[in-house]
Amino acid sequence: MIELQHDELIFTFPDLRLRLKDRAQAWIDSRLAEATSEQRARLPSSREELYPKFDWCVPKVRVAVSFQRTLRIPDDGKDYPLPPGLGRFPVFHVDDFPDVLESWKKRGGVMMPMHRAEALWLSFSADYPIALKSQPEAFVLSRADVGPRLYKTRRKTTSSCRNSPGSTVFRVSNGIIRQFVAVPLGKGLTVEQQLTGGESWGGLQLQAFPVMIEKCWAERVEKMLKLCWKALTTPPPISPRGAMHLQERRPRIPEFATAPPRPVLAPVVA
Repeated sequence: MIELQHDELIFTFPDLRLRLKDRAQAWIDSRLAEATSEQRARLPSSREELYPKFDWCVPKVRVAVSFQRTLRIPDDGKDYPLPPGLGRFPVFHVDDFPDVLESWKKRGGVMMPMHRAEALWLSFSADYPIALKSQPEAFVLSRADVGPRLYKTRRKTTSSCRNSPGSTVFRVSNGIIRQFVAVPLGKGLTVEQQLTGGESWGGLQLQAFPVMIEKCWAERVEKMLKLCWKALTTPPPISPRGAMHLQERRPRIPEFATAPPRPVLAPVVA
């Protein structure tokens, strides 16, 4: 499911999260059946109260992508430092504008206004490991957190979003990147035209591929469930010094409620 929220494209997979939650609840039930009476005494009495305490162990299967505005560098073959970021581009549903091209109406999607002097880079964040793929296949989103197998099989067209925000531009080689810029169609300037010989889309397409839940379960969810179970069922350790602080102690009344007055020195007259 793809939604547009606050100028961000949100790719969500609620079915995968439900499967993870069902598996987590089954894991909790198995631990609860093996729990001792002392451990049960520390847990809520009903499963309706127990399950929500483990919700934070199951991540949301979603990735948010925003389109960041920046300055377009001159196309003169020279090297330039990265330009500053100027905030997000406003993004709109194509269906909200009846005067757009008919091909856009049939295809749907989102659009954004962009001047010829502007460029964009993509910013994304996710709590669940998700690979993003762009079309046409020449676009490279990022290499951050991408495993060798994923990076090779997708032919440098995917990026992995995992637990941290990321950013991307059009990477052509080590240390060299290109910008996403707006160009007129029909003049052979788009990447799609140069690779495929046509411009059937004339825009950027994004696809999201979440990792298999078995991999996420083994690498993250099960470990977090064990930590949460241990925190709920294990009494906190109390050191001898800490036990002394738990005892009720009366405050010590000082000898003087206030500081004693200082002596006043009289001036000496010669």
